Amino acid sequence: MSSAIDAFERVPLPDLTAALLLEALVATVDGARYWQPPEGYDALASLPEARRGLLRFAEVVARSPHAAWWSRDDPAAAQYAVIPDVDPEVDPNATRGDAGAGPPELQLEDVSSRYAGATMGAWRADRRIIEQRSLRDLEEYPEGGSGEWWSSPPHGALATTGAIPRFGPVALHLEEDGRGPEGATVVPIGAAAHARICAIREAADWAALCAAHPLDVSAQMLHDWGETTGRSGAWVMPDWSRVAEHWDGVHLGTRAYLRLAGRAMDCGRDRAGVIAGWSPDTTFWLRDVVGPVGAAERWVRSEPNTHVNVHAWSRGVTS
Repeated sequence: MSSAIDAFERVPLPDLTAALLLEALVATVDGARYWQPPEGYDALASLPEARRGLLRFAEVVARSPHAAWWSRDDPAAAQYAVIPDVDPEVDPNATRGDAGAGPPELQLEDVSSRYAGATMGAWRADRRIIEQRSLRDLEEYPEGGSGEWWSSPPHGALATTGAIPRFGPVALHLEEDGRGPEGATVVPIGAAAHARICAIREAADWAALCAAHPLDVSAQMLHDWGETTGRSGAWVMPDWSRVAEHWDGVHLGTRAYLRLAGRAMDCGRDRAGVIAGWSPDTTFWLRDVVGPVGAAERWVRSEPNTHVNVHAWSRGVTS
């Protein structure tokens, strides 16, 4: 182990190209499985003795112009919705890697936030039911069990990302613990000029959302958040149905994701929250303020998603 730590300080620093940096980022995000025991390299990198050597690499990344988009906080700029193809393992009628395939009967007018209101209301009711059920389960199993993890807005709320220079939309490459589709439809999305975006940049931003619009998830998150962070106590997350009364969208940039995801953050009154199940550079739209602003494009992978290859995605057929 000491030789590995010494190597951090002696190995030559890389020529940090845009592709190499993106490959490292893809591997990091795809391997973000906090609920599992850490891999060997995670344990090694977390040692205090490794910090000085790793800082050499961190400084190279921080200075790189190829990382400039990591700090992007303005989702009013070009945004894209990425709709992955149906997994052939789930739908036998889907065709893997076929540039003419894609989501069946995709209607561009539905790639919007028009259903956000109904989605938020149903989500809040479901969360309350899950919390009550988890409380009952704790009476029988006081240690809790693995179950809920996500603190992102509900599935069904439109999610968009920006694009990476030369590599296309962020969501094609970066999905936390992603399965990696081999084809997708990409739709350019525009927001209304009056759209109000809550940007999460620091832990204080997340804590403020949780404090202003708290949803108690202490029972349902007892096991997974507790195991991951080592913390015991009350847990909260933003009540997105209430957040939507004040904000049209919420954005988590790449730099903020790398700093904050998976951490227990103090939300006041002996409560904490976790950014869980998010992906970098993602904006979730909570109100009906966005919609398609151009033709959909097909993107396909030139090879199976068995290893990192940031050059594998390319445009297919435009619809």
